Amino acid sequence: MSGPKRGTWNIPYDPTPARLDDLESFTEKQDQWLHRHGRLIERYLGKEALFEALEARRQVEACIEAGDPDEGFDAYGRAWGVFNGLYRRAQDERRHQEYQQRQRRQQAAERLADDCKALWRDVEDQALLRRWINKGVLANLRASLESVAGGGLKNVRTKARQWRSEFIRTLDTARKMAGQNRKAVQAQIPRLKKAVETLDTIDANLLPDREEFQREKNRLRQAADQALTDEEQGVLVESIRLLRELATVYERKVKIARFEKAAGTVRAALASCGYAVMCRREADGTVVLQASSFPFKSVNVQMSPETREMKLNVKDERGAHCVDDIGSLQAELARQGMDLKMTDWGKGKPRSVHQHHEQNLRIGGNR
Repeated sequence: MSGPKRGTWNIPYDPTPARLDDLESFTEKQDQWLHRHGRLIERYLGKEALFEALEARRQVEACIEAGDPDEGFDAYGRAWGVFNGLYRRAQDERRHQEYQQRQRRQQAAERLADDCKALWRDVEDQALLRRWINKGVLANLRASLESVAGGGLKNVRTKARQWRSEFIRTLDTARKMAGQNRKAVQAQIPRLKKAVETLDTIDANLLPDREEFQREKNRLRQAADQALTDEEQGVLVESIRLLRELATVYERKVKIARFEKAAGTVRAALASCGYAVMCRREADGTVVLQASSFPFKSVNVQMSPETREMKLNVKDERGAHCVDDIGSLQAELARQGMDLKMTDWGKGKPRSVHQHHEQNLRIGGNR
């Protein structure tokens, strides 16, 4: 079979190395992706999620090392699927955590604002502030409280801290003023006690308006007690003044009424003792009783409304019964509820009163 012959030649082309080179160049993008997003995945999904991504990338590298581009490109595609899924999950988790963080911040801001509002709503503190702090200051505090909750947490925290500081400073001022007032009120207690005791010593039974006196006394005492309880210094001082004023008025009334009763009692006693009595009143209010008894006796009595002294001038033409006459008057006065204590018998005083001699005469009796 000699003779010319023909044939074709061919050098077989193996695309495997090129495809492996392409695959390896493609994996550089995955490495860049892992470098850029690996921390994101680890932070929000954890180390296991990052390990899952690295494992997918390692499988691609294993195929390259095994010289299997077909399996390598399949692994490459699967790796991107893993990467993209992890990235979406990580983004969702980040948004979820950021939302929760915003919620926590918002709740923290609301708690700060609520804490301030709780401070403001305290009933006792409000009463203290309304009593001692200017209305304009309180209005400013109320307005600034309404603005505390606006803005982010940092802004709310700053506003809340400023508001609390101003509120506490204002409340301390109110407490200091209340303490000073309390001391001033307590300082009035002895004056109140003395004014009440003075009123309690007044015996208004002789007065026609004694019931009105008792009502007014009770009203003023109740007002003073309430002012003391409420620590109202001004009201307490005014109540004390009115109590003392009432005492002054009724002490004078009682004194006049007692004097009039005493003068009337002496006049009636003289009449009961058999004297004819004439009465006159001097310009200064002194009552002069001129009593006479037929045929020899006369008694002149002077009583001043400003004292309890009684001046007696007894004349007995027989001269022997002066002391007996006064004794009879004392007995009659005692029967009518009045005590006459002689402190100066003048000439012929009884021996029983010799050691008790004084220079004035005084009336005892209803007090």
